[in-house]
Amino acid sequence: MSTTKFLGSAVAVAVVFAGSAQAATIPVANNVSPDLATLGVGSTFVPIDLTGAGFLNGTINLGINGYTQNYAGVGNNFTGTLDVQVYGNVPTFGSASLTDVLLVYTFTGNAALTGAELFEFGVDTSLEVDVAALNGATHGRVTAGTSLEAGQIDPLVNLNDFGAGINDTWSFDHTRGGSVGGNTGMLGGSTNEVYQWYVQTTGDVKLNFTDVLVVDGGSTKIRSMALVVNPGQPNLNTPTPGGALVLSAGLGAAAMRRRRR
Repeated sequence: MSTTKFLGSAVAVAVVFAGSAQAATIPVANNVSPDLATLGVGSTFVPIDLTGAGFLNGTINLGINGYTQNYAGVGNNFTGTLDVQVYGNVPTFGSASLTDVLLVYTFTGNAALTGAELFEFGVDTSLEVDVAALNGATHGRVTAGTSLEAGQIDPLVNLNDFGAGINDTWSFDHTRGGSVGGNTGMLGGSTNEVYQWYVQTTGDVKLNFTDVLVVDGGSTKIRSMALVVNPGQPNLNTPTPGGALVLSAGLGAAAMRRRRR
């Protein structure tokens, strides 16, 4: 599989259209890591126990530090799973010692009729993604956790800034080089495909659930965790009474945003 890198992600900005909405699109540089151990998982990075995080607008269901959800298109024309796991240099959220955070996303596409071509985080009236925080983070493919059709290239990973009144989003666009899953020729339609991506950032960020649009010849919507904008919610490294905080009115404010679709 070839590797495509984007240079100068903070300055390379294009203007694109999503429906009737115009967005400034910021390409995300693909800083490839050979495996999770190289990133420090199991050594410098340990699971953050999020089971008591009262600020989350969802439930941890993948160990103590993650979330998993299946997706399926209409008629099961594409199916799969999206997982996210959260690691830190210390295992406790709300600790001032939490200076480094690692998010690991695993996109799995089953060998269905077609595969998923687009994953877009932060759509519609959910909490929107934090474009500034994501743009300041280090991202990339995890090679050992990725298994795509031979020759299939990396997706275009973009941050999409729609301005005031419309949710900003974070997208993984596989349309230029295939999809995740589906009856791919070289896999014979019998093998699932997996794409793994990491985001390394500081503890001075907000983490919560947001909607994810999954698209290929139709669409479905699921949820996952991401870096978000949510006024009133503590950053991961901000101590709070009892170690947890009830979700703020920020979610309600997000619900007032104009729907994109």
